[in-house]
Amino acid sequence: MKKGRIFKIFLFSAGLLGLFLLLIWIVFYLLTGTVIERKLEEQAASTSEAIISGLQEQLLLLENNALELSYSADVVDMLLAEDTFSFYEAGGKLAGEKSPVAGLLRPADVVILFDNDGMFFRLRGSIGNTACKKSFSLAEKDRGAVFSFGSENRDYIAACEPVKDGQKTLGTLVFLVEENRIERMLKTYNRSEDIGVILLAGDRILCTDRPLQNTTLESIKSEAVFFSEKEIGLSGFRILVYSYRKGLNGLSAYFRVALPVTAVILLLTIAFFVKYMRDHMVEPIELMRERSLKYLLKKQISAHFTVNTLNVIRALIYKDDKETASDTCDELAALLRYANAGEDRIPLSEELYVIGQYVAIMRTRYPGMIEIDIPEEEGFEEIMIPRMLLQPVVENAIVHGLSGSKGKISIDVNLNNEDLYIKVSDNGKGMDEDKLAELIKDIRSADAPEVKESEELHHIALQNIERRIKTQCGEKYGIDISSRTGEGTCVTLHLPHIQAESPQTS
Repeated sequence: MKKGRIFKIFLFSAGLLGLFLLLIWIVFYLLTGTVIERKLEEQAASTSEAIISGLQEQLLLLENNALELSYSADVVDMLLAEDTFSFYEAGGKLAGEKSPVAGLLRPADVVILFDNDGMFFRLRGSIGNTACKKSFSLAEKDRGAVFSFGSENRDYIAACEPVKDGQKTLGTLVFLVEENRIERMLKTYNRSEDIGVILLAGDRILCTDRPLQNTTLESIKSEAVFFSEKEIGLSGFRILVYSYRKGLNGLSAYFRVALPVTAVILLLTIAFFVKYMRDHMVEPIELMRERSLKYLLKKQISAHFTVNTLNVIRALIYKDDKETASDTCDELAALLRYANAGEDRIPLSEELYVIGQYVAIMRTRYPGMIEIDIPEEEGFEEIMIPRMLLQPVVENAIVHGLSGSKGKISIDVNLNNEDLYIKVSDNGKGMDEDKLAELIKDIRSADAPEVKESEELHHIALQNIERRIKTQCGEKYGIDISSRTGEGTCVTLHLPHIQAESPQTS
């Protein structure tokens, strides 16, 4: 065969191969972009729930303290003082470290009490007279509102509450928090580069965790691929969580560069692409989702739960119950070490021990409300189960099963040569047949592309447990739920019976 003909055949074959490869790249780009966009949206929805939950805890504390302080008899008496000297004398007593309202002042950097004529007293913090007058002017426009202002090279976010004696308004309490402190709090709860958080008052932007590409809420929402917002209490605070999907834009840029390179070095690109696919891009999407939701559950313990527990510890210290506060610190430390350790599988005995630590904390938060029966048998230290499997189930039983009522939770362990069954049951409010069927459908359909994740964290936890068990142990394993209204709920985890490896002796 002549060289010219061979060259033409080679060019024709290379051209066909190039077109075929180009088509494969385009199809792969479209499929990958669709899958990644869906997974990123699911992850953003789950992460936003954790962010909003953590921020809500802090903002509600500020709102509740301001509201409680506005009803304080000491504050009312101060505003009812007959003269200016008595007003300032009463203020000095309330501003002291041992005053009856000292604990209510701590969430704010500055707390100012105004009477109706604008006379004021700083109950906490230091701020100039000009800033005080400015805050009074803004508070007078709308008592009970949230606003922001700058003064003396500092920016503040303010929440104000009217102080009343019956139906008569005597004055106004203004809680000021430095804006940079709120920004640090937003950044603390949000660790994702693809997600932004905005604190609002109505439609006004108070502060953000990062510079905004747009300056109006309408433009932010219209250009975001995902956003979620929630009103916080009655103060007027609102949290907006949004995502522009920078990761997906990076994927598009990657493909735009890869296509011409592939056309120039066709054979090398094919070999590299096959190796890259084999080594880096065949990881199951289920494992990616599992790690994301496992991180969310850890974050729930390390952020939301930790804040609640620290508030309990603080209350115990105020009550001078140092022994219980110390025990609660030890229990919280054990729970955090457990949540953030690296091993995927741990002995059943360790998992049950951690459950005991968790329930002990919950008992401290809700004294006399929770009973639990945890089995203690020899051999549990030789049975291995996935980490963080029982804690979310027990948490659901306390928060959603007992739902603030007094009740009991029981854990039963049954095993044979091949299978392990762990039952977590409560005698709480239970569910009717329709709600139970819907919950089971959500859990069983958790991996179907057309089914969206439930917005409720306890649904996400149960879906995550089902997915983790099937991924790590096989399709025959998983969870089962039974429940009756008024009789409680039972969650059964079906796992393989895995024994710990015996240490080798030399």
